[in-house]
Amino acid sequence: MNSLTLIPAYLRDYKSARAVKKDLLDYKDFQVADVSSKYDGRPGNLPQFIDALGPNGQLKVRYNAYRKVAIFNVKELT
Repeated sequence: MNSLTLIPAYLRDYKSARAVKKDLLDYKDFQVADVSSKYDGRPGNLPQFIDALGPNGQLKVRYNAYRKVAIFNVKELT
């Protein structure tokens, strides 16, 4: 399964996974923080991540000062 690790862009942060999911669905920007990816360091939003990963991909979003991780399957976000 393809996956990307993301962090909130533009110094945003979240206290809950629910807030992360809401902003993903609202197409807010997140930055790729995955050194194994060719997209590392680039900002993007949900449609761009879906295009990169495909329908069976997985997004791992670090939040709460990068101490927690919310994991979403692309299928549940479409």
